[in-house]
Amino acid sequence: GKASAGTDPAFIASKRSERDALAGAFLSALLLGLTLLLSSEAKIAKTDAVLLATVIGALGLGSARERRLLAAVVDRAATLTAAWMAAGFVHGVLNTDNMNITGESFDYGPYRFLPKNDPNFVAAYFDHSGLYSFGRQPEAVLWNLAQFAGALTAVSETEPLEAALAGFGPAYRAALAAAMVRRLGVRSAGPEADVDLANAAFRALGEGGELLRWEPFFFDWFGGDEARALAGPRAELYAGEHFLRFRTLLEAHAPDRPERLSHEYFQRIEPEELLYDQIESLWGAVADRDDWSPFSAKLAAIESAREGWGFQMTEMAG
Repeated sequence: GKASAGTDPAFIASKRSERDALAGAFLSALLLGLTLLLSSEAKIAKTDAVLLATVIGALGLGSARERRLLAAVVDRAATLTAAWMAAGFVHGVLNTDNMNITGESFDYGPYRFLPKNDPNFVAAYFDHSGLYSFGRQPEAVLWNLAQFAGALTAVSETEPLEAALAGFGPAYRAALAAAMVRRLGVRSAGPEADVDLANAAFRALGEGGELLRWEPFFFDWFGGDEARALAGPRAELYAGEHFLRFRTLLEAHAPDRPERLSHEYFQRIEPEELLYDQIESLWGAVADRDDWSPFSAKLAAIESAREGWGFQMTEMAG
């Protein structure tokens, strides 16, 4: 006779699919709970760890899933950190509760953009030790990832998590090289050449110092157009030892979408920046006179810069 709904193979398969989906959602909720506990910088109690291990064990899930989760979080965090470093962005307060597992910038209240290349630059007035300085951001992010991994030891063996954490360094170096190549508006010339160019760029930025600042470097050399850079107001700075090395390495990288240089943004002498004194000036007009026109003008200028750079979201996501 005809099978009842309870014994029909298709019905059983659908129920198993629902069960698996529920199990996955439940695990996601548990992992979110772990993240929230980590965010408050609290230690997981032994009884909580036993409970979590018991529940996940009952769902038939082992260390492999937790390792894959951590590896994915590590990769996203490495890409995000590299993007910060290439942008000259200083988060300010990289506590564990100011990071998330999706690899998005989050809770950066006292942020700054670098006025010049300075690894010791801090954004938060209370960061007297430089714990979250520009140059220490990769170190801070890795420490936070280690705390997340520590939380996951409640439901996973240690070795797979350590292996996932070890992937941060290589992922960060590759992502930083790619981000610097992208910012310079040139194409990849291979992993080794890209890393060499990124390192040379940071040294050149350091050599340029306050006279060069940060953003003008990328503005002048965008598209690898040496003639354009040497025709600009900072030409004399580009004759230094580190710049000569940078220029040599840059020659190996073909321009990426060089038509972007025809945008009106690149017809300017100076690039758009968002330094702290500018932010204070914008806020001063609002606070003192309820005048939002400078703020609106700044947004329009930033939009013009965004169109000029022409970065695509897939590029920015790595």
